[in-house]
Amino acid sequence: MQMIKIHDINEEVIKDRGLLTHEPRWMRQQREQSWKAFEDAPQISWKKSKTLEIDLTQFQLEFPSGKIDELKIEKKPPKGYAGKITFKNGKVWRISLDPELAYKGVIFCDMQTAILERADLIDRCLIDSKWGHEDKLTFMHKALWENGYFLFIPKGLIVEKPFQVQIIQSDHADLLFRNVIIADKSSSLVLEEIQESESEKSEASFCAMTTEVFLEEQSSCKYFSTQQWGNQVYDLSTRRFTVKKYAHLKALFALLGSRGGRMSITGDAIEEGASIEHNGIFVGGDRERFKIIAEINHAAPATEGMMKYRGILKDESYSDLDGLISVQPIANKSHSRLEEHTLLLSEKARCDALPALDINTDDVLVSHSASVSQADEEKLFYLMTRGLSEKEAKTLMVQGFFEDLLSEIPNHCFYESVKEALESKLFASS
Repeated sequence: MQMIKIHDINEEVIKDRGLLTHEPRWMRQQREQSWKAFEDAPQISWKKSKTLEIDLTQFQLEFPSGKIDELKIEKKPPKGYAGKITFKNGKVWRISLDPELAYKGVIFCDMQTAILERADLIDRCLIDSKWGHEDKLTFMHKALWENGYFLFIPKGLIVEKPFQVQIIQSDHADLLFRNVIIADKSSSLVLEEIQESESEKSEASFCAMTTEVFLEEQSSCKYFSTQQWGNQVYDLSTRRFTVKKYAHLKALFALLGSRGGRMSITGDAIEEGASIEHNGIFVGGDRERFKIIAEINHAAPATEGMMKYRGILKDESYSDLDGLISVQPIANKSHSRLEEHTLLLSEKARCDALPALDINTDDVLVSHSASVSQADEEKLFYLMTRGLSEKEAKTLMVQGFFEDLLSEIPNHCFYESVKEALESKLFASS
């Protein structure tokens, strides 16, 4: 295994990497162009948002050997699931897919396999894909991403059982993933994504993942993600949704771990009738510092959008929450709403909530609200006078704060695991 740090990479290394992994010419060119842009781009001003200073040159990547590892495909997925992939330290550990779905044309595999076997689907979506925030971080990611998962649902197929992706980090392994989900015309899917560390590490590491979801006409996707990285992991993730005519995207992100970082979630409603709802739950503790960028862009008439982001901060944690609704000149008759609400459980916890609207046409219904407040001590005292302990009273308050978002999760087991993770994070000692 050959490991290489970013400060040792040059243009020749990028070219060699693309050839070894048998990528299409356009993808190799995209990597080379992105690397040049990375070298030319100014350093990110992390201090401007009061988040942690992150040195991108400390990323350490595994240089590919050119060998294709044989995948061990299990005969059946876990009960109640359409398929499951488990990654451990960037490598595919287990993979399964319902044989009937495979027969109907569903593809569920890692990105390196998808490049070799279904380059036509990847070409269709990724050649011209945009990541929204074009800066040194996204240029680095486009140039150096290593693997990820790929899910394709063919035209007209409704898959009711969820797919699950589990991404485990168990040692000092920096992850640079690119994930792609494609729902063809009139298809439907549910995806659960779990990101977790097996143990707390004393050595810092990075997890940078970009997930792109492409919904064709009248398709739908429900996407639920939980992040529970260790306290020395920097999370630098990007998610982008491209939604076409009368397609619908609903997503929920639970951000429950990591030392800090930047998370960007962007939805593009690019054709008439497209609907996007992405919501977020975050809990910060100790001295965690992170930035969340949440956006919806209305680029067609009669599109709909909703964003609800709710967080609880304790100890000396800090969050910078930037929300934006953009309405383009042609997007008349669009409806959109942005909500940002944060509850502080200590006097030293801080949050900057910055909702914004950019409206460039008339005949739209767009609004936003934001609040940052201390926990209501009177409500807490009232619950404790009814015989509840302080922990039980806080648990009830937290459940009430998040419940309407958590109730969107259809899988009861996944719902319970998210609630358990929330409580564990909330009551963990500093």
